[in-house]
Amino acid sequence: MSLIAAPSAGQTGEVSGFTMDNASGHVPIFFVNNTRFDQNLLDYLEETGVDVSDPNLRPRIRTSVDIIYTNGNETTVEFVDGSAIVEGVVDGTNYATPPELTDFELNNVVAVCDIDRIEPSSVEIYVPVTMTQIGYVETDDAVYREITGIISPRFVDLLADELDSDNDVAVVRNFDIRNSPVLVNSVQCGSVIGFTISGTLNVSFESVYGGFIPGYLEDDDVSQAANPGRFKFTTNVR
Repeated sequence: MSLIAAPSAGQTGEVSGFTMDNASGHVPIFFVNNTRFDQNLLDYLEETGVDVSDPNLRPRIRTSVDIIYTNGNETTVEFVDGSAIVEGVVDGTNYATPPELTDFELNNVVAVCDIDRIEPSSVEIYVPVTMTQIGYVETDDAVYREITGIISPRFVDLLADELDSDNDVAVVRNFDIRNSPVLVNSVQCGSVIGFTISGTLNVSFESVYGGFIPGYLEDDDVSQAANPGRFKFTTNVR
């Protein structure tokens, strides 16, 4: 575990050399990644040369958590957890594992009291395949599909559904509003905070040039908004 305290000028807030026994007041914060890959996505990754035999494969999740102290200071912790997996050889191009998948992992810290609130400020998931934008091209003789854009493997933000003026869901994205990240107010010393994300990384596939590839039609706003799947973010305090 890392120990996090209210930062002072020139300091990050991280404290080294501690034991739980001599911490005058502390709040452990845990991040649990219970997400999984959709089977269609795993099958595609395997076709590109990726070894997907590990039963513990999990999508790479990166989430930032703001810790705001009662004295007004604050620090941000970046939790990172999940498998360093990215597509293999596609169209003769080798995709090396990017450093953001291998630099570090962190799924727990201990924050020193006194804390006002703890708030997840962003949740990202790594989409390990190239997403292809596909458009319709019309000629005098036929209408066909062609590739109009390429989006490389990358981290993308997971977003809550958008509501209209009547509080009905207008755009379905990645989190139901009841399952999206929420802050923890009035944190008491000795509390244990747990953030858990579950769900399935699921990208859309489209037909182009005689095969199915990860991608979406340019004018398919619904598929674009819903990529890369549905998730649930749970906050537990005890």
